[in-house]
Amino acid sequence: MKGPTLAKIRRTWGTTYMNYTRKFTLTLDTLLLVVCLLLLAPRFSGLRWHEWLGVAVVPPIVLHLLLSWSWIAGAFRRIFSSEGTWRGRINLLLNLALFFFFVVELVTGLMISQVSLPRLGFHMLDDSAWRILHNKLTTWVRLTLAFHLAMNWKWIVTTIAGVARKARFAMARARWTAGWVATSARTIAIMAAMAAVAAFPFWLRGAPTKARLLHFNEVEMFRATLFPGVPNLAAQMLALIVIAYVGHRWLRVRL
Repeated sequence: MKGPTLAKIRRTWGTTYMNYTRKFTLTLDTLLLVVCLLLLAPRFSGLRWHEWLGVAVVPPIVLHLLLSWSWIAGAFRRIFSSEGTWRGRINLLLNLALFFFFVVELVTGLMISQVSLPRLGFHMLDDSAWRILHNKLTTWVRLTLAFHLAMNWKWIVTTIAGVARKARFAMARARWTAGWVATSARTIAIMAAMAAVAAFPFWLRGAPTKARLLHFNEVEMFRATLFPGVPNLAAQMLALIVIAYVGHRWLRVRL
């Protein structure tokens, strides 16, 4: 009896690997979405968890970007070429905007930290200008996150349906493994981009100063409670769903 050929083994392994990769990516993205919802609802999580989640979300974001590297590189390569589409260009710009707003939101939150960084020995100033910037950026993070979901709606639905019925996804043409050197270089590039964006609020507001210090107990103000905590979380979920749905319907028509 003739055994399986090398080509067939490679195809089978590749398909299985793609299945696990898609499942892992879906799980990671779902985790990030849950964390983002909790970050958008500090009255539900409380200031302590809000800050610690802000610190803990960095590694999953870097991993998410590493898993999306093939798409990112291809999108930049096609943005000015005839191969590019308007949908692809807008999707890239939307992702860049989400990256920018999220990093600035994270940095401003850390610079006015009242729990996480002080616990680690770094005592920060609760600067009113940085607090205002941090609060205002929440709206933009919510908006770009919802449109990010809208742009990737088809992938989300297809992947969830495929995982549910244990479908065998087609092999991707792009390489999913890059080796330690390439992965390290990509990680450094992502961290460098984050550092470059992190400089923006310093340029805009200057370093936190005692002259703009807020004088009230934010830990107590944002204490985790069922009310208004649960309505706050529900409102954030509803806002994301509505914006994502409207965005998906509009983008499907326009693009």
